[in-house]
Amino acid sequence: MEMNPFGSKVYSIEELTAEIGACYLNSLAGIDNEGMDNNVAYIQSWLNKLQNDKKFIFYASSNAQKAVDFILGIKAEAKTGITVEREEVMA
Repeated sequence: MEMNPFGSKVYSIEELTAEIGACYLNSLAGIDNEGMDNNVAYIQSWLNKLQNDKKFIFYASSNAQKAVDFILGIKAEAKTGITVEREEVMA
């Protein structure tokens, strides 16, 4: 496994993905957005490291959604990408 130094492009994308995923999970769990300014600033700091290239926000958002789906047990049909089953993990 390769180590990616702090602030590198790969490290920045990983941090951006993790922070967006955390925002998704907070929203789904109904966690108050009182501290959202910190999340926004953190996301912006990683975008700055990536020279504000907007393609990274789409890439990170897509990967964050996949991670959230995995965490929540959401399964998608392989051919269509349509969600066919969701395990209730937040009951």
